Amino acid sequence: SMTENPGLYDDLYMDLTFVEVFEREGLDAPIMSHAKAYANAGYPLWHANQAARYNILHGLTPPESGFWENNPHADCIDYQIECDFAGLMSPAMPNAASAISDQIGHIMNSGDGYYGGVYLGACYSLAFRSDDIYYIVNEALKSIPKESNYYKCISDVIKWHGRYPSDWKDTWFEVQKKWTQDIGCPDGVFAPFNIDATVNSAYVVIGLLYGNGDFGKTIEIATKI
Repeated sequence: SMTENPGLYDDLYMDLTFVEVFEREGLDAPIMSHAKAYANAGYPLWHANQAARYNILHGLTPPESGFWENNPHADCIDYQIECDFAGLMSPAMPNAASAISDQIGHIMNSGDGYYGGVYLGACYSLAFRSDDIYYIVNEALKSIPKESNYYKCISDVIKWHGRYPSDWKDTWFEVQKKWTQDIGCPDGVFAPFNIDATVNSAYVVIGLLYGNGDFGKTIEIATKI
C-alpha cells in the first residue's frame, strides 16, 4: 500500500514534516515555517489539511487558515491523526504537548477538530508517566474545555465503559446513537462515513479502555469499529 497508494499515509508524512521543521529551526520555529512546509510539499492532502493548504497558499495565515469560517473541514480528524509527534516529543509533559498543539493544530483545525489532537497528544505524553489506561484517558481530558462537545463525548465513553464493562459493543452502540450525526464535514454530510474528530476519538478511547493494556486487543476493537 505504501508503494501503490502512498497518499493513505498522511498521518505519517504530516507528522514528519512538522518534526523536520523543529529539527531545522528549533523548538521555537515560527508557526509559518510549519504552515509553509506542508502547504508547499508535494504529497496529497484531504479535508482540513487540504483546505488549510489552499488557504495558506492564498495568503491566509494560521490560526485563520484552520478557523471554521475559513475551513469547512475544521471539525475533521486531520490534526487528530497528526498529533502523535506532539505527545512523543513531550514525554510525561502533557502541558508541553498541548502547547505544541496550540500552535500547529490551529493551522488546519479549530473547535472539536483541534481538541482531538490536543487530547490524543496528551494521551501519548501521559503514556510515558503511567501504563494505567483509565488514568491516561481521564487525565488527558484535563486539557480540554468541559463545555465542548468533545469533552462531553469522551466523558460519555468513560461513563458507558463503567456501565458496560464487559462488552465494548454496548458502549459503541451508545456512541452511535448520540454522537454520530456528522454535520461538520461537507463531504461527510451526504456520504456513508464519519470523519468527525469527536466521534473518531470516541472510537479510539473505546479501543483503549476495553483493550485494557493489551495491544492486540486494543487494535482489534478500534479497527472493528
